[in-house]
Amino acid sequence: MPMKRVVEAPPKAAQVEPDEPKHGSQILAVLILGAILSMINLSMGNVALPSIAITFDTTGTQQNWITDGFTLAMAATVLYFGAIGDRYGRRKLFLLGALLSVPTALLSTIAWSAEILIIGRISSGFASAMLFPTTLSIITANWPAGSSRTRSIALWAGIGAAASALGPTVGGFLVQTLSWRWIFGISIPFALIIFFLGWWLLPRYNGENIDPVDHLGGILTVIFVGLFVLAINQIPQSGFSTQIISVFVLALIALGLFIWREQRVTHPLMDLTIWKNRVFTGATVAATIVYGSLMGVMYIGQQYLQNVLGYTPLASGMAILPASIFMIIGSQAGARTLQKIGGRITMAISLAIVGLTFVMMLLLWKEDTSYWIVGTTYALIGVGVGMASAASARAIMGSLPVTKAGISSAVNDLTRDFGGAIGMSIMGALLAVRYTSYFTKAFASLPAEQAQNLSQEVAISISKSFAGAEQVAQQYIAFSTQILDAARSAFLQGQDAAYVLGIVASVVAVLFILFVYPHKTAEDAIFEEVTKESMSEAAEIARKAQP
Repeated sequence: MPMKRVVEAPPKAAQVEPDEPKHGSQILAVLILGAILSMINLSMGNVALPSIAITFDTTGTQQNWITDGFTLAMAATVLYFGAIGDRYGRRKLFLLGALLSVPTALLSTIAWSAEILIIGRISSGFASAMLFPTTLSIITANWPAGSSRTRSIALWAGIGAAASALGPTVGGFLVQTLSWRWIFGISIPFALIIFFLGWWLLPRYNGENIDPVDHLGGILTVIFVGLFVLAINQIPQSGFSTQIISVFVLALIALGLFIWREQRVTHPLMDLTIWKNRVFTGATVAATIVYGSLMGVMYIGQQYLQNVLGYTPLASGMAILPASIFMIIGSQAGARTLQKIGGRITMAISLAIVGLTFVMMLLLWKEDTSYWIVGTTYALIGVGVGMASAASARAIMGSLPVTKAGISSAVNDLTRDFGGAIGMSIMGALLAVRYTSYFTKAFASLPAEQAQNLSQEVAISISKSFAGAEQVAQQYIAFSTQILDAARSAFLQGQDAAYVLGIVASVVAVLFILFVYPHKTAEDAIFEEVTKESMSEAAEIARKAQP
């Protein structure tokens, strides 16, 4: 009887996942470094604002542009640049963005006036709009759908979100130990390293398409997104003034023209039917709410730590380190749960964790709160944001074929920009309204004699902001304790209103995901269909490329 030949399987240590690209770990590291450069630039500049104001004696408008110029430029152009990368080369756009980050950061570093600094920040935003969306689109193009791509996207999302949260800590350290100029100067060697590593490691072909770019559609997205983000960012300072409403109207007109254009052009910048895809729409809404919650928490939390608990700027930046650490941990946990239970339950859990964070803040963040409660709260939102960012990025990128990965990556980036702008504006406005309302009622209840002794200028300064109350307290030393105690009480009432809004938004988001986002079986079927479409498009592009 002939003996059957037994073929032994290679040892597990020698096995390599078939969908892992050559030099995958090194390529992923370069792409994550690109994301870190963009995210730290996005969040680090705010810490330097007081020092910059002293250096240049800036006006309120100039400070707003220094703070928002980077975000505005990046958000306005990211969709257009994403489409350009899809057509002309994602590697080229990545390298161009990294290279342009050097002179733009240098301009901000050596700025000799507020105007030059604003130009530098806006220019850096344009460079990041080229760099950031290509990082995720290159991952999608080189890691075929499966567990390896999910883990890579989760690591990219978790570290990127952590870098955004870590920005104020790094910025506070640089300002306190060196100078505010180092906040921008540190990007120069970082960007050069990313450029040379990218030139060396990134593949030359990354699933690009051969369709012409809808440049008019791209210009309309720049106008719409730019005006919309500009108006949102100005609400805390200007409210819903006639000027702000006019900007919103112009933005809506640009959006209407964009929709009209995309429905008629042969090769649209974005196929609008994608919004009928429940995976894409559900993930986009969830990500917008999550990033809005994160930026709202960071914005109000920093003020709470400094104004109420008396932390220094550097100490308040260090206080949020647990959020950065647990975002990475949460993203990897999200990658595992995505494979087992799908995006629907993973996103619902992550949004519920974010909602629980707001509950903790509402109930526990008071005048005498210890750091272990603050740190635990930041760690909790880190887990929620990490899980959600991994799940939403995977869902958004998996909803469009690889040839459109630049557009899907840009949409994922816009959820961060839109969500952050909306979250900070609405929560900041609620905080300001409740803070002012507290003092309006307090002044109205004063006895007539005391009210006469209180000048209108002093009353306005106290009720306008916590900083105004501190200035008045320094002028009236005998009443400084009472003034600051009242300001802290007013701030706590304001932040509580913002946290209630966060709870409501989280509950609505959980219900939206549970009712709209498909179950795992349907989700997997959508991903499989998109994968087949990607393979078909790649074959067609290869056929057309043959002589």
